[in-house]
Amino acid sequence: MEAHSYNNTFSLTIFATMLKEYGLNYDKRRTNQGMQTNLTLKEESNADWLPKCDEPAAK
Repeated sequence: MEAHSYNNTFSLTIFATMLKEYGLNYDKRRTNQGMQTNLTLKEESNADWLPKCDEPAAK
């Protein structure tokens, strides 16, 4: 990313451009439930991206 003068900036447009350089395609589309993408999280990234819930849900 530094080669493109994006030292600290990280947007979805830049992210999609960087994926194209690696031969990957980033797709997103608007649905009734929100935005849908073709990306999935790996197991080791779940702690960084997914919310935590320490207490069990009420029954």
